[in-house]
Amino acid sequence: LEDQLRGMFGNREDKILYLKADNQLKYGRIQEGIEIARKAGARVVASITEPAAAQKHLGGEEEE
Repeated sequence: LEDQLRGMFGNREDKILYLKADNQLKYGRIQEGIEIARKAGARVVASITEPAAAQKHLGGEEEE
């Protein structure tokens, strides 16, 4: 994974990783992925989330 990400970030100026993790993954596993991405050259890690309607469908709570 690190080599693949290094290849992707090598020619990019922005060095941003957009992360969308499965809600079944353990937090530690996600942190490992972020650490690998940073070693590979990512400078910013941005989290992508589901809209509130999708969260409700998935069993999450909807904010008011």
